[in-house]
Amino acid sequence: MTVAAAKMEHKESTYSKFTNVMEHDSCINITALICFNAIETWQKQHDINYDKNDPNIKMSQIKESYFAMFKELYRQGDENMKHAKTFFNECLKPSLLETVDNKLGMDIMNNVKSDSGGPTFLSRKHLQLAIHLHLLDEDDFENYYRYINKYADFTKEWIKAQVIKHCQSKHGSQSQMYHLSRAILSNLINVVKTSVDSVTKNITTPTTLLEFADSLGECLLKHTVINTDFIDVVGSLSFEDKESVDQFSEELKSSLDSAEEEMLRGFSDAECAAWLSRLTVQPHIELYKSLAGCEKQCPFCGVPCDRKGSGHELHCAELHYPQGLYGFHESNTKKLACEVCTTDVAGNGSFKSAATNDQYVPFKTYITYYPSWSIQADTSLEATNFWKIVFCKYNETFAKRHELSPADIHNAWKKIEQDTNKMKEDLKTTFALTL
Repeated sequence: MTVAAAKMEHKESTYSKFTNVMEHDSCINITALICFNAIETWQKQHDINYDKNDPNIKMSQIKESYFAMFKELYRQGDENMKHAKTFFNECLKPSLLETVDNKLGMDIMNNVKSDSGGPTFLSRKHLQLAIHLHLLDEDDFENYYRYINKYADFTKEWIKAQVIKHCQSKHGSQSQMYHLSRAILSNLINVVKTSVDSVTKNITTPTTLLEFADSLGECLLKHTVINTDFIDVVGSLSFEDKESVDQFSEELKSSLDSAEEEMLRGFSDAECAAWLSRLTVQPHIELYKSLAGCEKQCPFCGVPCDRKGSGHELHCAELHYPQGLYGFHESNTKKLACEVCTTDVAGNGSFKSAATNDQYVPFKTYITYYPSWSIQADTSLEATNFWKIVFCKYNETFAKRHELSPADIHNAWKKIEQDTNKMKEDLKTTFALTL
Protein backbone atom coordinates (compact mmCIF):
# COMPACT_ATOMS: atom_id res chain seq x y z
CA MET A 1 0.00 0.00 0.00
CA THR A 2 1.34 3.45 -0.91
CA VAL A 3 1.72 6.35 1.53
CA ALA A 4 -1.10 8.28 -0.24
CA ALA A 5 -3.47 5.28 -0.08
CA ALA A 6 -2.69 4.84 3.61
CA LYS A 7 -3.49 8.49 4.26
CA MET A 8 -6.78 8.23 2.39
CA GLU A 9 -7.80 5.08 4.28
CA HIS A 10 -7.00 6.76 7.60
CA LYS A 11 -9.06 9.82 6.66
CA GLU A 12 -12.05 7.73 5.58
CA SER A 13 -11.87 5.67 8.73
CA THR A 14 -11.86 8.77 10.92
CA TYR A 15 -14.80 10.29 9.03
CA SER A 16 -16.77 7.03 9.32
CA LYS A 17 -16.27 6.95 13.08
CA PHE A 18 -17.39 10.58 13.40
CA THR A 19 -20.57 9.87 11.34
CA ASN A 20 -21.44 6.94 13.56
CA VAL A 21 -21.20 9.18 16.58
CA MET A 22 -23.52 11.72 14.97
CA GLU A 23 -26.10 9.01 14.17
CA HIS A 24 -26.26 7.74 17.76
CA ASP A 25 -26.05 11.09 19.51
CA SER A 26 -28.53 13.74 18.58
CA CYS A 27 -26.46 16.43 20.27
CA ILE A 28 -23.86 17.80 17.97
CA ASN A 29 -20.55 17.83 19.74
CA ILE A 30 -19.10 21.15 18.65
CA THR A 31 -15.82 20.36 20.32
CA ALA A 32 -15.43 17.10 18.38
CA LEU A 33 -16.15 18.88 15.13
CA ILE A 34 -13.53 21.51 15.81
CA CYS A 35 -10.99 18.81 16.69
CA PHE A 36 -11.76 16.89 13.50
CA ASN A 37 -11.19 19.99 11.40
CA ALA A 38 -7.97 20.72 13.27
CA ILE A 39 -6.72 17.17 12.74
CA GLU A 40 -7.46 17.38 9.04
CA THR A 41 -5.58 20.69 8.74
CA TRP A 42 -2.64 19.40 10.79
CA GLN A 43 -2.43 16.24 8.66
CA LYS A 44 -2.28 18.28 5.46
CA GLN A 45 0.55 20.43 6.85
CA HIS A 46 2.33 17.31 8.09
CA ASP A 47 2.09 15.70 4.66
CA ILE A 48 3.47 18.84 2.98
CA ASN A 49 6.38 19.08 5.46
CA TYR A 50 7.13 15.35 5.17
CA ASP A 51 7.25 15.50 1.38
CA LYS A 52 9.52 18.54 1.58
CA ASN A 53 12.03 17.10 4.10
CA ASP A 54 11.98 13.36 3.48
CA PRO A 55 15.70 12.22 3.71
CA ASN A 56 15.25 9.78 0.87
CA ILE A 57 13.79 12.46 -1.35
CA LYS A 58 16.44 15.01 -0.33
CA MET A 59 19.24 12.48 -0.96
CA SER A 60 17.80 11.68 -4.35
CA GLN A 61 17.75 15.38 -5.20
CA ILE A 62 21.37 16.19 -4.15
CA LYS A 63 23.18 12.88 -4.74
CA GLU A 64 24.49 13.98 -8.12
CA SER A 65 25.93 17.18 -6.64
CA TYR A 66 27.55 15.31 -3.76
CA PHE A 67 28.96 12.70 -6.09
CA ALA A 68 30.46 15.42 -8.26
CA MET A 69 32.03 17.02 -5.16
CA PHE A 70 33.37 13.65 -4.01
CA LYS A 71 34.94 13.00 -7.37
CA GLU A 72 36.63 16.41 -7.32
CA LEU A 73 37.99 15.91 -3.80
CA TYR A 74 39.19 12.44 -4.72
CA ARG A 75 40.80 13.81 -7.85
CA GLN A 76 42.55 16.54 -5.87
CA GLY A 77 43.70 14.03 -3.24
CA ASP A 78 44.91 11.65 -5.90
CA GLU A 79 46.75 14.49 -7.64
CA ASN A 80 48.36 15.59 -4.38
CA MET A 81 49.45 12.02 -3.61
CA LYS A 82 50.81 11.50 -7.10
CA HIS A 83 52.71 14.79 -7.14
CA ALA A 84 54.02 14.28 -3.60
CA LYS A 85 55.48 10.91 -4.57
CA THR A 86 56.91 12.28 -7.80
CA PHE A 87 58.44 15.28 -6.01
CA PHE A 88 59.98 12.98 -3.40
CA ASN A 89 61.33 10.41 -5.86
CA GLU A 90 62.72 12.88 -8.40
CA CYS A 91 63.77 15.83 -6.27
CA LEU A 92 64.14 14.94 -2.59
CA LYS A 93 65.33 11.33 -2.60
CA PRO A 94 68.41 11.93 -4.81
CA SER A 95 69.34 14.89 -2.60
CA LEU A 96 69.01 12.85 0.59
CA LEU A 97 71.16 10.02 -0.75
CA GLU A 98 73.79 12.46 -1.99
CA THR A 99 73.91 14.12 1.42
CA VAL A 100 74.33 10.74 3.10
CA ASP A 101 77.18 10.01 0.68
CA ASN A 102 78.81 13.32 1.55
CA LYS A 103 78.69 12.70 5.29
CA LEU A 104 79.03 8.93 5.57
CA GLY A 105 82.69 8.71 4.55
CA MET A 106 83.86 11.05 7.31
CA ASP A 107 81.60 9.36 9.87
CA ILE A 108 83.02 5.96 8.93
CA MET A 109 86.58 7.24 9.20
CA ASN A 110 85.95 8.74 12.65
CA ASN A 111 84.17 5.58 13.77
CA VAL A 112 87.02 3.37 12.57
CA LYS A 113 89.58 5.56 14.34
CA SER A 114 87.61 5.47 17.57
CA ASP A 115 87.82 2.69 20.11
CA SER A 116 85.16 0.73 18.22
CA GLY A 117 87.62 0.34 15.37
CA GLY A 118 90.43 -0.85 17.64
CA PRO A 119 93.90 0.71 17.97
CA THR A 120 95.00 -0.06 14.40
CA PHE A 121 94.32 3.47 13.16
CA LEU A 122 95.41 5.49 16.18
CA SER A 123 98.78 6.42 14.66
CA ARG A 124 101.18 5.57 11.85
CA LYS A 125 103.10 3.19 14.13
CA HIS A 126 99.90 1.38 15.06
CA LEU A 127 99.07 1.01 11.38
CA GLN A 128 102.56 -0.26 10.49
CA LEU A 129 102.50 -2.77 13.34
CA ALA A 130 99.05 -4.03 12.30
CA ILE A 131 100.20 -4.51 8.69
CA HIS A 132 103.36 -6.33 9.75
CA LEU A 133 101.33 -8.66 11.98
CA HIS A 134 99.01 -9.29 9.05
CA LEU A 135 101.97 -10.10 6.79
CA LEU A 136 103.28 -12.49 9.43
CA ASP A 137 99.94 -14.27 9.83
CA GLU A 138 99.48 -14.64 6.06
CA ASP A 139 103.18 -15.45 5.44
CA ASP A 140 102.69 -15.10 1.68
CA PHE A 141 105.53 -14.04 -0.64
CA GLU A 142 103.23 -11.99 -2.88
CA ASN A 143 102.14 -9.94 0.11
CA TYR A 144 105.73 -9.31 1.15
CA TYR A 145 106.75 -8.39 -2.37
CA ARG A 146 103.82 -6.02 -2.98
CA TYR A 147 104.21 -4.34 0.40
CA ILE A 148 107.87 -3.57 -0.26
CA ASN A 149 107.72 -2.78 -3.97
CA LYS A 150 104.17 -1.38 -4.25
CA TYR A 151 103.79 0.09 -0.80
CA ALA A 152 101.06 2.63 -1.59
CA ASP A 153 98.83 0.20 -3.52
CA PHE A 154 99.18 -2.57 -0.96
CA THR A 155 98.54 -0.31 2.01
CA LYS A 156 95.47 1.34 0.43
CA GLU A 157 93.98 -2.06 -0.37
CA TRP A 158 94.75 -3.37 3.11
CA ILE A 159 93.18 -0.34 4.80
CA LYS A 160 90.11 -0.61 2.55
CA ALA A 161 89.72 -4.27 3.50
CA GLN A 162 89.86 -3.32 7.19
CA VAL A 163 87.32 -0.53 6.71
CA ILE A 164 84.93 -2.89 4.88
CA LYS A 165 85.39 -5.49 7.61
CA HIS A 166 84.62 -2.86 10.24
CA CYS A 167 81.57 -1.57 8.36
CA GLN A 168 80.20 -5.09 8.00
CA SER A 169 80.80 -5.97 11.65
CA LYS A 170 77.55 -6.48 13.52
CA HIS A 171 76.29 -4.02 16.08
CA GLY A 172 73.23 -5.77 17.41
CA SER A 173 71.27 -7.21 14.50
CA GLN A 174 72.58 -4.67 11.97
CA SER A 175 76.00 -3.73 10.63
CA GLN A 176 78.02 -0.66 11.58
CA MET A 177 77.47 0.64 8.03
CA TYR A 178 73.70 0.43 8.50
CA HIS A 179 73.75 2.21 11.85
CA LEU A 180 76.01 5.01 10.64
CA SER A 181 73.96 5.63 7.50
CA ARG A 182 70.69 5.37 9.42
CA ALA A 183 71.84 7.97 11.93
CA ILE A 184 72.57 10.44 9.12
CA LEU A 185 69.43 9.67 7.12
CA SER A 186 67.02 9.66 10.08
CA ASN A 187 68.31 13.00 11.30
CA LEU A 188 68.06 14.39 7.78
CA ILE A 189 64.49 13.16 7.34
CA ASN A 190 63.47 14.78 10.63
CA VAL A 191 64.98 18.06 9.45
CA VAL A 192 63.07 17.79 6.16
CA LYS A 193 59.78 17.09 7.98
CA THR A 194 60.27 20.08 10.24
CA SER A 195 61.03 22.24 7.23
CA VAL A 196 57.95 20.95 5.38
CA ASP A 197 55.78 21.86 8.38
CA SER A 198 57.33 25.32 8.54
CA VAL A 199 56.81 25.99 4.83
CA THR A 200 53.23 24.67 4.99
CA LYS A 201 52.43 26.93 7.92
CA ASN A 202 53.86 30.10 6.42
CA ILE A 203 53.15 29.79 2.71
CA THR A 204 50.28 31.82 1.26
CA THR A 205 47.74 30.43 -1.18
CA PRO A 206 47.04 30.18 -4.02
CA THR A 207 50.54 28.94 -4.80
CA THR A 208 52.41 26.37 -6.86
CA LEU A 209 54.63 23.41 -6.09
CA LEU A 210 57.53 25.33 -7.62
CA GLU A 211 57.10 28.08 -5.02
CA PHE A 212 56.68 25.44 -2.29
CA ALA A 213 59.92 23.75 -3.40
CA ASP A 214 61.81 27.06 -3.44
CA SER A 215 60.71 27.82 0.11
CA LEU A 216 61.60 24.30 1.24
CA GLY A 217 65.00 24.58 -0.44
CA GLU A 218 65.77 27.75 1.51
CA CYS A 219 64.90 26.03 4.80
CA LEU A 220 67.14 23.05 3.96
CA LEU A 221 70.04 25.02 2.53
CA LYS A 222 72.37 24.18 5.45
CA HIS A 223 71.49 20.50 5.35
CA THR A 224 70.90 19.41 1.75
CA VAL A 225 70.34 20.87 -1.71
CA ILE A 226 67.12 19.82 -3.43
CA ASN A 227 67.71 18.25 -6.82
CA THR A 228 66.14 20.61 -9.38
CA ASP A 229 66.68 18.51 -12.50
CA PHE A 230 63.01 17.48 -12.55
CA ILE A 231 61.44 20.41 -10.74
CA ASP A 232 59.92 21.77 -13.95
CA VAL A 233 58.13 18.48 -14.50
CA VAL A 234 56.45 18.35 -11.09
CA GLY A 235 56.38 22.07 -10.36
CA SER A 236 53.27 22.83 -12.42
CA LEU A 237 50.93 21.64 -9.64
CA SER A 238 48.79 24.45 -8.18
CA PHE A 239 47.45 24.76 -4.65
CA GLU A 240 44.25 26.80 -4.56
CA ASP A 241 43.74 26.71 -0.79
CA LYS A 242 45.40 25.85 2.49
CA GLU A 243 43.75 22.42 2.65
CA SER A 244 45.39 21.30 -0.58
CA VAL A 245 48.82 22.42 0.69
CA ASP A 246 48.26 20.55 3.98
CA GLN A 247 47.25 17.42 2.10
CA PHE A 248 50.31 17.58 -0.15
CA SER A 249 52.59 18.09 2.87
CA GLU A 250 51.16 15.08 4.69
CA GLU A 251 51.61 12.92 1.61
CA LEU A 252 55.20 14.16 1.26
CA LYS A 253 56.04 13.31 4.88
CA SER A 254 54.40 9.92 4.44
CA SER A 255 56.65 9.29 1.43
CA LEU A 256 59.69 10.17 3.55
CA ASP A 257 58.72 7.63 6.21
CA SER A 258 57.88 4.81 3.83
CA ALA A 259 61.09 5.25 1.79
CA GLU A 260 63.54 5.41 4.69
CA GLU A 261 64.03 1.66 5.04
CA GLU A 262 64.11 1.27 1.27
CA MET A 263 66.98 3.76 1.02
CA LEU A 264 68.82 2.09 3.90
CA ARG A 265 68.74 -1.25 2.09
CA GLY A 266 71.33 0.22 -0.24
CA PHE A 267 73.74 0.26 2.70
CA SER A 268 73.59 -3.49 3.17
CA ASP A 269 76.68 -5.62 3.75
CA ALA A 270 76.62 -6.82 0.15
CA GLU A 271 76.76 -3.25 -1.17
CA CYS A 272 79.38 -2.03 1.30
CA ALA A 273 82.39 -2.10 -1.04
CA ALA A 274 80.44 -0.42 -3.84
CA TRP A 275 79.25 2.37 -1.54
CA LEU A 276 82.75 3.01 -0.19
CA SER A 277 84.08 3.48 -3.70
CA ARG A 278 81.52 6.14 -4.60
CA LEU A 279 81.44 8.12 -1.36
CA THR A 280 82.49 11.75 -1.67
CA VAL A 281 84.97 11.18 1.15
CA GLN A 282 86.42 7.69 0.87
CA PRO A 283 87.39 6.67 4.42
CA HIS A 284 90.16 4.27 3.42
CA ILE A 285 91.86 6.94 1.30
CA GLU A 286 91.59 9.54 4.08
CA LEU A 287 92.98 7.06 6.61
CA TYR A 288 95.86 6.30 4.26
CA LYS A 289 96.64 10.00 3.78
CA SER A 290 96.61 10.70 7.50
CA LEU A 291 98.56 7.64 8.65
CA ALA A 292 100.53 5.89 5.94
CA GLY A 293 103.17 8.49 5.17
CA CYS A 294 103.84 10.38 1.97
CA GLU A 295 104.26 7.34 -0.34
CA LYS A 296 107.87 8.16 -1.25
CA GLN A 297 110.15 5.14 -0.93
CA CYS A 298 113.87 4.95 -0.24
CA PRO A 299 115.74 4.55 -3.57
CA PHE A 300 117.91 1.77 -2.12
CA CYS A 301 115.62 -0.40 0.04
CA GLY A 302 112.08 0.78 -0.66
CA VAL A 303 111.16 1.68 2.91
CA PRO A 304 108.39 4.35 2.92
CA CYS A 305 109.03 7.81 4.28
CA ASP A 306 107.96 8.16 7.91
CA ARG A 307 106.74 11.70 7.53
CA LYS A 308 103.06 12.45 7.03
CA GLY A 309 101.51 14.27 4.11
CA SER A 310 103.33 16.03 1.31
CA GLY A 311 104.42 19.27 2.96
CA HIS A 312 108.08 18.38 3.44
CA GLU A 313 111.16 18.53 1.21
CA LEU A 314 113.27 15.79 2.79
CA HIS A 315 112.12 12.19 3.18
CA CYS A 316 113.45 9.95 5.91
CA ALA A 317 112.86 6.63 7.67
CA GLU A 318 113.93 5.43 11.09
CA LEU A 319 114.45 1.78 10.13
CA HIS A 320 115.49 0.58 6.66
CA TYR A 321 114.99 -2.83 5.00
CA PRO A 322 117.65 -5.20 3.74
CA GLN A 323 118.25 -3.71 0.29
CA GLY A 324 117.87 -6.97 -1.63
CA LEU A 325 114.14 -7.11 -0.83
CA TYR A 326 113.73 -4.08 -3.10
CA GLY A 327 115.98 -5.51 -5.79
CA PHE A 328 119.14 -3.53 -4.95
CA HIS A 329 122.15 -5.70 -5.72
CA GLU A 330 125.90 -5.91 -6.14
CA SER A 331 126.64 -4.69 -9.65
CA ASN A 332 129.43 -7.13 -10.41
CA THR A 333 127.84 -10.33 -9.05
CA LYS A 334 124.13 -9.47 -9.59
CA LYS A 335 123.48 -10.85 -6.12
CA LEU A 336 120.82 -9.28 -3.94
CA ALA A 337 122.33 -7.05 -1.25
CA CYS A 338 121.83 -7.79 2.46
CA GLU A 339 123.04 -4.43 3.79
CA VAL A 340 120.82 -1.66 5.16
CA CYS A 341 121.11 1.91 3.94
CA THR A 342 122.21 3.44 7.25
CA THR A 343 125.28 1.18 7.26
CA ASP A 344 126.16 1.82 3.60
CA VAL A 345 126.08 5.62 3.82
CA ALA A 346 128.33 5.41 6.89
CA GLY A 347 130.89 3.18 5.12
CA ASN A 348 133.27 3.48 2.23
CA GLY A 349 131.32 1.48 -0.30
CA SER A 350 130.05 2.69 -3.66
CA PHE A 351 127.00 2.21 -5.86
CA LYS A 352 125.77 2.98 -9.33
CA SER A 353 122.30 3.54 -10.70
CA ALA A 354 120.44 5.40 -13.40
CA ALA A 355 120.73 8.53 -11.25
CA THR A 356 124.54 8.30 -11.41
CA ASN A 357 124.50 7.60 -15.16
CA ASP A 358 125.50 4.03 -14.29
CA GLN A 359 128.81 5.24 -12.85
CA TYR A 360 130.12 4.13 -9.46
CA VAL A 361 129.99 6.84 -6.81
CA PRO A 362 130.62 6.72 -3.03
CA PHE A 363 127.56 5.92 -0.92
CA LYS A 364 128.43 8.92 1.21
CA THR A 365 127.58 11.17 -1.73
CA TYR A 366 124.11 9.67 -2.24
CA ILE A 367 122.35 12.98 -1.45
CA THR A 368 123.89 14.50 -4.59
CA TYR A 369 121.88 12.07 -6.66
CA TYR A 370 118.90 11.64 -4.36
CA PRO A 371 118.56 15.14 -2.80
CA SER A 372 115.06 14.49 -1.47
CA TRP A 373 116.21 11.72 0.89
CA SER A 374 117.96 12.02 4.24
CA ILE A 375 119.50 8.74 5.40
CA GLN A 376 121.11 8.59 8.82
CA ALA A 377 124.69 7.31 8.75
CA ASP A 378 124.82 4.75 11.57
CA THR A 379 126.49 1.36 11.48
CA SER A 380 124.73 0.26 14.67
CA LEU A 381 121.29 0.28 13.10
CA GLU A 382 120.16 -3.05 11.66
CA ALA A 383 117.15 -4.41 9.85
CA THR A 384 114.44 -5.83 12.09
CA ASN A 385 114.44 -9.55 12.81
CA PHE A 386 111.12 -9.73 10.98
CA TRP A 387 112.65 -8.70 7.63
CA LYS A 388 115.79 -10.73 8.23
CA ILE A 389 113.64 -13.86 8.62
CA VAL A 390 111.56 -12.98 5.55
CA PHE A 391 114.73 -12.49 3.50
CA CYS A 392 116.15 -15.80 4.67
CA LYS A 393 112.96 -17.67 3.90
CA TYR A 394 112.26 -16.13 0.48
CA ASN A 395 115.78 -15.29 -0.70
CA GLU A 396 115.58 -17.34 -3.87
CA THR A 397 112.00 -16.24 -4.59
CA PHE A 398 112.94 -12.56 -4.34
CA ALA A 399 115.96 -13.16 -6.57
CA LYS A 400 113.81 -14.87 -9.19
CA ARG A 401 111.23 -12.10 -9.12
CA HIS A 402 113.93 -9.44 -9.56
CA GLU A 403 115.72 -11.59 -12.17
CA LEU A 404 118.90 -11.57 -10.08
CA SER A 405 120.94 -14.03 -8.01
CA PRO A 406 120.10 -14.92 -4.39
CA ALA A 407 121.89 -12.96 -1.66
CA ASP A 408 124.67 -14.32 0.50
CA ILE A 409 122.61 -14.32 3.68
CA HIS A 410 124.52 -13.69 6.91
CA ASN A 411 124.82 -16.82 9.04
CA ALA A 412 123.59 -14.93 12.08
CA TRP A 413 120.31 -14.20 10.29
CA LYS A 414 119.76 -17.87 9.55
CA LYS A 415 119.99 -18.68 13.26
CA ILE A 416 117.16 -16.36 14.26
CA GLU A 417 114.31 -18.44 15.68
CA GLN A 418 111.35 -18.42 13.31
CA ASP A 419 108.68 -18.82 15.95
CA THR A 420 105.52 -16.90 15.00
CA ASN A 421 104.59 -15.87 18.53
CA LYS A 422 108.13 -14.75 19.27
CA MET A 423 108.24 -12.79 16.01
CA LYS A 424 105.01 -11.03 16.97
CA GLU A 425 106.44 -10.03 20.31
CA ASP A 426 109.60 -8.85 18.57
CA LEU A 427 107.54 -6.66 16.24
CA LYS A 428 105.65 -5.13 19.17
CA THR A 429 109.01 -4.38 20.79
CA THR A 430 110.32 -2.86 17.56
CA PHE A 431 107.35 -0.49 17.26
CA ALA A 432 107.13 -0.06 21.08
CA LEU A 433 103.39 -0.79 20.85
CA THR A 434 100.80 -3.43 21.62
CA LEU A 435 97.64 -4.23 19.68
